[in-house]
Parts: sequence; C-alpha cells; structure tokens
Amino acid sequence: MRESVFDTILLVATLVLLLGCHGWVARAQGSDCIHDPSNVTCTNFTMPSALVQQGISGNCQMMPNMVGCTVERICTSPDSSRGVTRSPYCAEFSVLKDLCVDMPGMSPCKNYTSMCSNVSVVAECSMKSLPLPKTMALSNTVEKMCDAMYMEPCSKCKKQGKMLQCDLLQVYSDLCLSMWMDGCEEWQNLCKVIPDWPLCASGPGEEMPMMRMYFHNSLLDYVLFKEWVPRNWWQYTLTIIAIILLGIFYELLKVGRSIWEGYMSKRREAEVLGFAIQRQAQFPSSSGRDPLFRAARTYGSFVGREDHHGIHSGLDDADLGHDHKHHHHQSRSSSVWESIKGWDWKVEIPRATMAFVETLIGLVLMLVAMTFNVGLFLAVCAGAFLGSLFFGRFANFAHMKQGCH
Repeated sequence: MRESVFDTILLVATLVLLLGCHGWVARAQGSDCIHDPSNVTCTNFTMPSALVQQGISGNCQMMPNMVGCTVERICTSPDSSRGVTRSPYCAEFSVLKDLCVDMPGMSPCKNYTSMCSNVSVVAECSMKSLPLPKTMALSNTVEKMCDAMYMEPCSKCKKQGKMLQCDLLQVYSDLCLSMWMDGCEEWQNLCKVIPDWPLCASGPGEEMPMMRMYFHNSLLDYVLFKEWVPRNWWQYTLTIIAIILLGIFYELLKVGRSIWEGYMSKRREAEVLGFAIQRQAQFPSSSGRDPLFRAARTYGSFVGREDHHGIHSGLDDADLGHDHKHHHHQSRSSSVWESIKGWDWKVEIPRATMAFVETLIGLVLMLVAMTFNVGLFLAVCAGAFLGSLFFGRFANFAHMKQGCH
C-alpha cells in the first residue's frame, strides 16, 4: 500500500518536472529564435502574443500618429465590420510588422527587428502586411497637399517640429476621398488591397466623391450640395432629368424676359411718341430743345423720318443748327433728369427680379457643368437645346416685333 502511494507521488513529481522543463526549453527556444532567427529549428516559430502586444502598444504610446497605429485602431474598433476585423491585415503580428517596417529604430520594435533580420528563417516574418506609406514621408505629403489646396481635413493637423500632429493616414484618406490630387497614388495603391476599409470608403452607401478637374464618367459626384450625390443609376438618371428640366426652364425664362422687354419697350416708345406729338403740336417752335423729342430720338422714332401720323420730328442736327449746339449741355442734363424722373417701380422691380433669377439659374447650370461629369455636362447642353427648340421662335418673334417700331 505504501509502495503504491510512493509510486504515485513519484509519478506526479516526475510529470511536474517534465512540464517545467518543457516550458523552460520552450522559453529558451523562443528567446533563441528571437535573438538567433537563423537557426533552422525556428522556421515555424511564432512570436508570443504578449510580446507582440507589447510592441504594438509601446509604439502607439510613443507615437500615436504612426500609420500603423491607425490600422490598429481600425482593426480593434467596434464600429468596424467583421470583414475588416477578420482581415489578415488585422492579425496582431501583421500590425506589428506595419509599425516596425515604418520605424524599425523604435525601441518597442527591438524584438521584431531582431527576429525578422535578413538572416531570419522564421516564416512568420513573411506574413502579409499593408502597402502603407511611411509616417514621416506621409506627413510631408499631407502638408504639401494642404498647401496646394486647403480643405476641411487639413484643419485637423497642427505642425510641431518637423511633423504634423494628427491622424495622418486618416487625414490623407479624407483628402484623397474629397478630391484627387498629386500625392494620392499611395492611397490608391492601398485601397486596391483594402477597398472595403473605412480609409477607402465612408461605409456602405457613404463613399465620398472625388473632385476631378477633368472630364470623367462616374455616378458618384457632388451636384451643387453636399447631400446631392447620386449613388446608383436610378439616382443619376433622376439627376440628369432634373438638370435638363432646369435648362429648359432657363431658356423659357430668357424668352419670357425678351418678350416682356419688347412689350415694355414698345409701350414706352408709344408713350414718348404720344407726348412728343402733343408737345410738337402745342409748341412747334421749341421742339428742338424739348427733352421729350430727345427721348423720342433715343428710341429711334423721330430720326429724320415721318412717323405713322405723318409728322416729321425735325430733330436732325442740321435742322437744330446753332440753337442745338448752344443747348447741348443743358439737353444732356435734361435727358438724365427725365430718365430718373421716368423710373417706375412697377416696371423696374419685375425687370430686376427677372435678371436676378436668370443670372441665378445660369450660374447654377454653370456650376453643374463644372463638375466635369460627362453626363451632367451633356444634360446642361440638352436643356439649352430643348429649351431653344421649344421656345426659341417666340424670342425671335419678340425681337422682330420690337425692331418693327
């Protein structure tokens, strides 16, 4: 009985000793593979998770704006999709690799740089990592982009020393999403690898349009307002129709204003003509000095010809002679006074309102064309074509009627 108990105790002690030795050997082997990664027995070695996390947290505490720290924040964010968090680029060693390839001289990268040296045979060192720009170079790139065109994301960065202090990779992404600029090539290469990450899109249905200063075919473009962004063919088609209708209305407004101006011009001419004829009949000897006759000349009703009443204006310079020259300055002052005195708010306010609306719509259509979106540009042209096709003849008629009097 005693012998069996003794044997059991001996067996347990042996197992504990063996397990302890195995752990010590493993730690020794791990330490050897980190410091001597050329050993062929280290091929399948993986860095302990505690050391990996220590390297990541150490780097991001020292320099939280490193591009690898942005990747770490995205990978661990509760707002990130499962597709992002389960990406191989979110594996903890891949993130450590991003950080230490960027700045290998950082002290928390000591274990990584030792294990993944040029002579390393550790397979883990070949793990996939993102094609990220270097932090220092990216700071210079973002600074140049903001100097070239200051946009809202630039306000997040403040320069301290030689580097911008902000989430550089996020700001860089926001700038390139807002408008394609020189320097966005690295962002484009990155987004070819991770197109569904927040760095490359603002989420499902929230992708930000690029502002391209050249003709392009794309559904995604800002149309006048931040909220007006077609994201599918149905929305894009409705946008095209809206722009065409606005263009047609613009042409209709121009024709309507032309007709109205023609009507008001004829009415004004008729009034001046009636007063001038009446004044000539009452004071035939002073007609040459009468401001109403000068107003009639402005409208072309009495220049060296007979009107439809058969009355000659008698306002040619040769007919006015010396008396006309003597009163030339007085006549000009009287014309200005008559113009001011003839101001009618019932006429001028509608005229100014129509000019305002016409200019407003014209500038809106110009801004749409300046998106350089081929579809929207052609929609502006189509609106002008259809508007002129439907209503252009009325404008010509109005000009003809105006020219006949």
